[in-house]
Amino acid sequence: RGAVFTKDSQTLLVGRMGGGGIAVLDIAARHHIGSVWGMRPTPRHLEISPDGQQVYVSSNASGAVALYNTAELISAAKHRRKSLTPRREVRTGTGTRTIALSPDGSLLAAGSQQGHLAVWDASQGELLWRTSRPGRVLRQLAFSTDGVRVYVGEQGPEGRVAAYAARTGRPLWHWDAATVLGSSAPPDPAAPYAWSLWPGVYALRVL
Repeated sequence: RGAVFTKDSQTLLVGRMGGGGIAVLDIAARHHIGSVWGMRPTPRHLEISPDGQQVYVSSNASGAVALYNTAELISAAKHRRKSLTPRREVRTGTGTRTIALSPDGSLLAAGSQQGHLAVWDASQGELLWRTSRPGRVLRQLAFSTDGVRVYVGEQGPEGRVAAYAARTGRPLWHWDAATVLGSSAPPDPAAPYAWSLWPGVYALRVL
């Protein structure tokens, strides 16, 4: 999730978790073009818009998603610019682990380690709706091929996959993987990473 190819597959963008930068790699030449700094720390997930012109970068620690122009980002790496100002930024809440764009690029969804789920109008940065699943980690997000639904994969006691109406947040259905896989409480529920022992949805693909 912390890496994404440009639309022509010639360039790979990689989030640098430690310092908050993005490394830009030329795939054909197997060459590190350069890194662009100045982003918020711990870039967790990168998504590229359907037209390839924009890159969305989520920051886990800072709880934000920033929008960059793809060409500007690559140019900044080539010319060794130390920082690049985002075109837009929305606050998503601490622990933003995963983001997803609708197929037409009009909607941006973000899920957090604290169980918060929100969807924005990607062009305006306007929050459309927000909901929460306390005690669950939202690990995976995906939109339906028509952009009408957003699917969420959780890690928690239920190991739930849920569907919501993409523009309104209305719950549509859910399925609990724990009913098939089973579930048991972590030995020490208060441990920092106790949630990692719950059943979780680590991959989510829409066919």
